[in-house]
Amino acid sequence: MLGVVAKTGGNGAATTPALYLAMANSCAVIGTAYTSPHMNFCFVDRDAYYLNTAVLITKANMALFASLQSRTHEVWARFFASSMKDDLRYAPL
Repeated sequence: MLGVVAKTGGNGAATTPALYLAMANSCAVIGTAYTSPHMNFCFVDRDAYYLNTAVLITKANMALFASLQSRTHEVWARFFASSMKDDLRYAPL
């Protein structure tokens, strides 16, 4: 189960309490930029606050991280995602 996959709100925790609660209860959280020419994921700090330009995935593990970082996922995401200029707009929802 992926858990909460969400773009963070503009006002941080004030608009996304479910996301921050899920992050607090997760072992690990994976994050990526909402718009970027490069598709990359990383493990992020569960206790930080994030801007609306971040996509966060709770209940993360190494297998999910490997799948998200794979070339297969990048091809799929670039095919189905919208774009801004030539940049990928990663919106999993």
